Amino acid sequence: MEVYKVESGGLGIKSKIKEKQMIIDGIQDFSLAQTLECGQCFRWEAQDSFSYIGVVGHRVAKLTWEPEGEQGSLRIQQMAHESSPDDEAFWRYYLDLDRDYGKIKRKFCRGNQAMKEVIRVGQGIHVLHQDPWEALISFIISQNNHIPRIKASIQGLCQLAGTPLGEAFGSPWYAFPEPRQMASLTREDLSPIRLGYRDEYILRAAKKVEEDGIDRLLECGQKSPEEALQYLCSFHGVGKKVAHCTMLYGLGHRSSFPLDVWMKRVMHQMYHIEEQDEGAMEEMAARQYGVDCGIAQQYLFYHITQSKKK
Repeated sequence: MEVYKVESGGLGIKSKIKEKQMIIDGIQDFSLAQTLECGQCFRWEAQDSFSYIGVVGHRVAKLTWEPEGEQGSLRIQQMAHESSPDDEAFWRYYLDLDRDYGKIKRKFCRGNQAMKEVIRVGQGIHVLHQDPWEALISFIISQNNHIPRIKASIQGLCQLAGTPLGEAFGSPWYAFPEPRQMASLTREDLSPIRLGYRDEYILRAAKKVEEDGIDRLLECGQKSPEEALQYLCSFHGVGKKVAHCTMLYGLGHRSSFPLDVWMKRVMHQMYHIEEQDEGAMEEMAARQYGVDCGIAQQYLFYHITQSKKK
């Protein structure tokens, strides 16, 4: 049985099963679109302004957001699967629905006028609880890459080596490949996906996880941030940015603060720190946002990338 830690914050969220679908009511400080479109995940596709179809682990699902004033309901339809209480715990954990984001946002904005505008743009973002192995490989692929190509590469990798999950919502679906499934591949196998230099990083990561054991990676969620960072950076081709993304999105280290070109730009704009001074940016983030600075990072990243689109 799958077990998921739910941090109940007394937020008034209630769930029910209706017509084989899970409905979670009373969700506040949440936007499905912002959460799934803010650059932290790559296996969800928008159907319209309120619905997304994707796969998490071995669950293929359609998520539909139904806003109701300052809160809303989430309708979850899973492939060939009647919803159960275990599914409620899974989705509440994956979407981080039991964390009090309203409280966190108020803390960030206290005495920080610029952050109020940043949060206004992406106020419904939640930081997901993703699979650590999938997060590691996804962010290796993300290096010097753009989101449509990242999504296509991950889809190609899943079709090549992932376990088939069946057909639903008009498409065939595949689980993300496990380390053992990926470790047996060669660069020639991966060549149709056009990963470039990243294919070697991926194959060596799979072999390392096979040798070390997947538990070594999973245990980084309970290690100190320093220990987790050191282990992840021991992977060939993994630097601090990919390591911090894996820590934040896959291992639950909410104090991780990934820095890419966009984050360096927004930190320079807001705090006048030289863009090459990553140490000063990390110190400022820890001082300004504390243990939740990874959540602040998502608001900042979304704000600067949305400003570019405009």
